[in-house]
Amino acid sequence: MKNVLKSTAAVIALTAVFAAPASAMISHDDLRRDVHSALNAGSNVFVNINDGVVTLSGYYADGVDQNAALEVARKAEGVTGVINLATQNN
Repeated sequence: MKNVLKSTAAVIALTAVFAAPASAMISHDDLRRDVHSALNAGSNVFVNINDGVVTLSGYYADGVDQNAALEVARKAEGVTGVINLATQNN
């Protein structure tokens, strides 16, 4: 009986661990807001999320904006990858 309880507890604990990342995924609106707040005027970047992969497209005003947007996207909860299709104006 003790082994059954231990096994059941282990299964429940593992299920909780593996289920947590899905609920921890940042919302599309939150990520878009965070990326845009990291940019200066002159940048026009679009944010898309698909299965944990963020795609950035459009234009950065400069390299500082590009680095800031990439850093925000990479550090967001639940993001597994970032594709940068945006280019710099200068």
